[in-house]
Amino acid sequence: PYALYQVGRLRIARGEAMLNDASALAQAGRADGAQALLDAGAEVFASAIEPLTAAAERGNDPVYWFYLGVAHFYENRDEEAVRAFEKALEMDLAYQDAALRLGLLHHARFEATGDRAALLQ
Repeated sequence: PYALYQVGRLRIARGEAMLNDASALAQAGRADGAQALLDAGAEVFASAIEPLTAAAERGNDPVYWFYLGVAHFYENRDEEAVRAFEKALEMDLAYQDAALRLGLLHHARFEATGDRAALLQ
């Protein structure tokens, strides 16, 4: 599972770097280059899901579930991200990064819908 996790984690890091570069290009007025990087970054995040899913299902480490949640988050798969972050927290209640990301997702739901129940989930 660790090797699969490493593949997925490195893909997420690469995708995040691409997002940062796209932001810099957009700020420099190069929207065409920024959009190309955003599109490529989306493919990188999508490619991280399979190895991270395999690692999470085979391993016994909350980090695997956390990074799977991150990959789902970047793919706008909020329900899957919530489940992965919750699984990480089931395994380690003190996992602050998972708790933070889960809280951010619930807050985003509240902002989008105005539904206070989203904050209490």
